[in-house]
Amino acid sequence: MLNKIKKYFSYKDLINDSYPAADEHFLNNEEIVALQNVLLEILRDLMEVCEKNEIKPFLQGGTLLGKIRHNGFIPWDDDLDIGMCRKDYENFKKIFDNELSDKYILMGPGVKEGARNRFLQMFKIDSYYETIGDDLDSPKKIYIDIFPIDYAPNNRIIRFVKGHLCNLMMIIASCVEYKKSSRNLNPSLVKGNKRNRINHLIRIFIGTVFSFRDLNKWYDKLDKKIKRTSKTNYATSATGRKHYLGETLPANVFFPLEKSEFCGVETWIPHNSETYLENLYGADYLEIPPESKREHHYVVSIKL
Repeated sequence: MLNKIKKYFSYKDLINDSYPAADEHFLNNEEIVALQNVLLEILRDLMEVCEKNEIKPFLQGGTLLGKIRHNGFIPWDDDLDIGMCRKDYENFKKIFDNELSDKYILMGPGVKEGARNRFLQMFKIDSYYETIGDDLDSPKKIYIDIFPIDYAPNNRIIRFVKGHLCNLMMIIASCVEYKKSSRNLNPSLVKGNKRNRINHLIRIFIGTVFSFRDLNKWYDKLDKKIKRTSKTNYATSATGRKHYLGETLPANVFFPLEKSEFCGVETWIPHNSETYLENLYGADYLEIPPESKREHHYVVSIKL
């Protein structure tokens, strides 16, 4: 039943269904390599500043999968995912202006530039990158995602309740964002199959009901709800693809971090990357998916 509900509420499926064969929206191999080189430049700058300030960014999500499975980027990957423990995440916000604001823009909850997502994003100023579904007011720049890792309650019931409250707030915020960004979506999104129409109508309805609060305030409120720095036996990447409960693992899966490298850049990885990746992608995470199952952003325009 839950999976049936989810299929009517997946933004990724909404986009994929609407552009099933739109090759013009995918980057070619040459563009992907060029984009990955820019992402590496951003990572290199990030790591240099963070090392100086005793902050430990680590690879997560698809970037960690690329590190483990391909010893670098997933060949078709067009983004870069970084995690930070909550203490480092908050410290990074404080040092950003003095260290990186000449080349980058930082957006996210609790940042003066505001949030266009539920986690931090660092945009390279001298670049242009626009994808389908971007809010008209968001920076059209190449960026990396930075996710907070928070401790989760030891008590199973409290953890369950908190996880569902955070997920509910995430749904509300994402619908408010969808209502705002839907101005920039192809009209065919709502003229597609039944799932598309239901998905769109649900999002617009919830987004309209909860637009009494500004999107930035929703993301700030969500971030404060997730935030927990006091150590417990569990930790979560609550703003990740599987959300609070789906990404809650024993804290020793994440910590202590291990020194590593990525495409020649010194970085960190979780203490137990295998368990983390298996939870996120399944036991077969080392198998290369067929081309039809590979994830991409649908790109409108890019200038490197």
